[in-house]
Amino acid sequence: MARRIRFPGVRYSTALGAISLLTAITLVTPAPATAQVMAGTIFAATPDNLVAIPPGGGVPNRIAGQAVDIAIDGDTVYYTEWGAIGSVRSVPANGGIPQIVQTDLSWPTGVAVAGGDLYVATTDGIVSVPTGGGIRRPVAPLPDPFTIVGLAIAGDTLFASSGHKVYSVPLRGGLLTQVYDAGGNVLTAGIAVYNDRLFIAQMRVKTTGNVVSIPLRGGQPVEVAGNLDNPRGVAVDSSGVYVSELGKQIVATCGGNSRVLARGDFLEGLEVAGASTGATGSSDRANTPGSAGSSDRDGFLFGTGSAGGLGLPGIPGTPGDTGSFGGTGSGGINGLLGLPC
Repeated sequence: MARRIRFPGVRYSTALGAISLLTAITLVTPAPATAQVMAGTIFAATPDNLVAIPPGGGVPNRIAGQAVDIAIDGDTVYYTEWGAIGSVRSVPANGGIPQIVQTDLSWPTGVAVAGGDLYVATTDGIVSVPTGGGIRRPVAPLPDPFTIVGLAIAGDTLFASSGHKVYSVPLRGGLLTQVYDAGGNVLTAGIAVYNDRLFIAQMRVKTTGNVVSIPLRGGQPVEVAGNLDNPRGVAVDSSGVYVSELGKQIVATCGGNSRVLARGDFLEGLEVAGASTGATGSSDRANTPGSAGSSDRDGFLFGTGSAGGLGLPGIPGTPGDTGSFGGTGSGGINGLLGLPC
């Protein structure tokens, strides 16, 4: 079996098949599902729960049990349950009874969804299964000796983070091709696609981590968020970049401004309802009319008027340079990456 990555300062419990940290998370029981999930709702994984966080931050609502990674398709959330006999399940985004999509998976971690199929990373490699359940299909072997942490999809290409590298493979299957190497002292964790670019959470040993962005076909990385404490998950939408710091909190960052949205024992699973990859002809969250994926939230987190969506002062769109991460439109790093701030 492939060797599982272990991180400093993290206590592992093989009996539970999950990571156990000293931090705790406050949960409340959600109201019964009645309407579509609100765009901008954040879904996050913890060792014990899959939670939903209101747009703009707040108290996490438990919608399912243990989760490692998450994928959203319309108003349905798919998530992996870690274990020697693991599974991938589905649950309505507003809460409900989870359903088993596929079981008997070996230590499943990353999950992504596209075109009616789920792509799941296991210690036996990446496999594909229909969202309604059915026969699994092998997609790619596992890059020795590490397990795959995160998956993301753009068009007909699947991206996978593993060790200190990121790989790509056609959705139809094949061999993994390296598109990024972060270096031996860095671990690539969660990944996300937005505006024809790949966003990568990077954990560094004994120092702070960051989030970088690269072109989908590979290229020079650009830092979009730094000074992060063990960044594990990343999600991107039209409002900015969301990052889960392992066992600590979820932050939203845009234009060099950050705010804590929730605190808790978070892992790499992190998604935002209504987010589109923005990649040409692609989405790893099927955004269909009338679903959570059909809405856009330009300026929700950091407004350009007298007040931002999180109670922050409005941040005018002024040109900036790469060093300051300032600016909007064509100016600054956010203009380069197509972010609104």
